[in-house]
Amino acid sequence: MTGAAAGYSSYGNQIGLATGLVDEIYHPDYVAKRLEIGAVMGAARRKNVIRENSDPGDQIILLGGRTGRDGIGGATGSSKSHTTKSIDTCGAEVQKGNAPTERKIQRFFRRPEITRLIKKCNDFGAGGVSVAIGELAAGLHINLDKVPKKYAGLDGTEIAISESQERMAIVVDSKDVDAMLKFADEENLEAVSCCRSNQGASSCHGVAWQGNSEYQQSLHRYKRSKK
Repeated sequence: MTGAAAGYSSYGNQIGLATGLVDEIYHPDYVAKRLEIGAVMGAARRKNVIRENSDPGDQIILLGGRTGRDGIGGATGSSKSHTTKSIDTCGAEVQKGNAPTERKIQRFFRRPEITRLIKKCNDFGAGGVSVAIGELAAGLHINLDKVPKKYAGLDGTEIAISESQERMAIVVDSKDVDAMLKFADEENLEAVSCCRSNQGASSCHGVAWQGNSEYQQSLHRYKRSKK
């Protein structure tokens, strides 16, 4: 627990957030595997927070950190059993933090002239690009070639499901793309437009990599299969 508290406060200090409370709860159910939960609460003026749907032709901008193999399978990896051998076989499941980039993202989202242009946004958690961007509209065309990479050699699947941290996906009107990219540059954040909403044409997600369409998934078929 002492080590966990030190980790929270160290990362919090680097992104400008003080560690206000570290509490310990002992219960027999946590003997086999301890649980660590961290939460941050913030406030924003209501007039600066826009909640809209994606329209056909809207662009989705990926900003923040680059994509690598770290975090592939991270969400499922955190829920399975591990042994001392896991460090040799499951290392890629561990997401690597980037405190300076997260601090830049905080500054970016504190500017009202920026937030009022954002229709919707998602952070990159479980599933990476495929989920963070895939949830933002009923129909999308994603170009994985435009996703900034930490290094060469990643294939389309790795780019699509990597859970590399300190990344955000934001939906903006196509006329606001240049302004948003300029704002990101002012905060020293890397940002690219890598996706467009096409939900007016079909409720499908199309994903392209190296000029080829990797797959296309009908959300209507998916939703029917879940019932």
